[in-house]
Amino acid sequence: MSNWLLEKVTPEPLMTCLGSDARVIELDFSVRATRLGALDLAEAGASEAVNRLLVEYGAGAALGRYAEDRGCYSSPQFISEGQPRSTHLGVDVFVPAGTEVHAPFDASVVAVALNDEHLDYGPTVILRHDLPGAPRSFFTLYGHLNMATLDALRPGQQLKAGEVFAQIGQEQENGHWPPHLHVQVILDLLGEETNFFGVCAPAELPFWRQICPDPVRILHLPKPVASGVVLTS
Repeated sequence: MSNWLLEKVTPEPLMTCLGSDARVIELDFSVRATRLGALDLAEAGASEAVNRLLVEYGAGAALGRYAEDRGCYSSPQFISEGQPRSTHLGVDVFVPAGTEVHAPFDASVVAVALNDEHLDYGPTVILRHDLPGAPRSFFTLYGHLNMATLDALRPGQQLKAGEVFAQIGQEQENGHWPPHLHVQVILDLLGEETNFFGVCAPAELPFWRQICPDPVRILHLPKPVASGVVLTS
């Protein structure tokens, strides 16, 4: 299925700032970076630091990496038997709160939910995509949206590729993160209905890569003009 998506479909941009001639940077939130003194994604001051970098690089958005092992997932929900879940299964797109999110493909709304534990997704949407010629359906998940999204959508609602369906939430409503979109491609929801793991234990990444392939390639996100950029206070 991943190969079919890479070869057969061209998505609409998730946001206007990710369209043609987009200028983006890629941030480094890895355990190594934070151990060397970079700001953690969940630390006070992270929002302001992201905004400064966008201005410094003249970028419309900043990306947070897929499959990056991070130290910011400290709330109890990320702790389970064995290794804590710390490896990111989606891509983050850091943009101002209120930025509109567009459907990348024709879709039906599967779930509209508030996952309101500290450092969870906050307002969350899951879309199902049944594309002509596809071997099977697949899903995309969008986290850290604004509260108005919960009232604007309903399960079963149909969306056209490129249609605006949500907006980015502010820190106080999005799970207490700097304003950004967590977007994740999911090939099998594994029975989940309103939530889905956005991070996994590092040792389990080979399994989860099969379920949640790299969104950068499938969603045709732009190549960053700078990579490995760290947040500083």
